[in-house]
Amino acid sequence: MIVLRALIYLIIFYSTVVFFLPKNEIVSYVDTKFLQAEKISHNLALHNKFFGYTGKDTNLLYEKNSVALVKNIEINPYLFYNTATLNKIKLQGMAGSVFPSKIENATAVYSALDPTKILLNISGDFGKAVGYFDLMSFMVHLEVTPSSTLKRNYSFILKNMKKSNKKYIYEYKL
Repeated sequence: MIVLRALIYLIIFYSTVVFFLPKNEIVSYVDTKFLQAEKISHNLALHNKFFGYTGKDTNLLYEKNSVALVKNIEINPYLFYNTATLNKIKLQGMAGSVFPSKIENATAVYSALDPTKILLNISGDFGKAVGYFDLMSFMVHLEVTPSSTLKRNYSFILKNMKKSNKKYIYEYKL
């Protein structure tokens, strides 16, 4: 009985902390420390949810040039397990002309169990990509399962990747 009561109090405490977490300050910190340092800007208007944020129709810019239009963004900061999900992404500019332009969804997950990596899961016209971003070495590692469209129309992209079985490995150090 005491264990059950302690568990209920712990759940209530955790829910209260997450609910009253200064989410605006976290998003502002990420924006100023990481995005602006890489010359990335956006016109994102976030709306509060119960435990997170949502945003619609966002334009991502790199050095004041449009790179992508994102239909829906959902950010959920839960202290120990944080997610950011982007849906219906349309690449524009040079990125849209070199790469298949429609990405259905992209998910980034940060967990306190693995504090040095952000897990990535992306799917779209190009196929599927699963990997991580290493925060210590600033390296992106993706294992891409290409679609027939990527193999047929964008084979020059695959030539720059390492092939392992039916997957292609992409690594880039920032």
